Amino acid sequence: MIKRIVDLRKLIGLSQSDFAKKIEISQAGLSQIESGKTSIAVSTLYKIIEEFQLNAEWLLFGDGPVFKNQ
Repeated sequence: MIKRIVDLRKLIGLSQSDFAKKIEISQAGLSQIESGKTSIAVSTLYKIIEEFQLNAEWLLFGDGPVFKNQ
């Protein structure tokens, strides 16, 4: 799942700072998540899914299309 978060951020062309602002966490917090040093909170997962209209199955398990409307 961590790799998919990094891939998503790069796919939509956002820096760590800009992505973190959109999901309402700090850039340092996102860096810790992306490096695997800390686990991601369920509330943060929910925010990512809602903010970017993601297919939750893709984010959590790598199944299906990336976005809900694909």
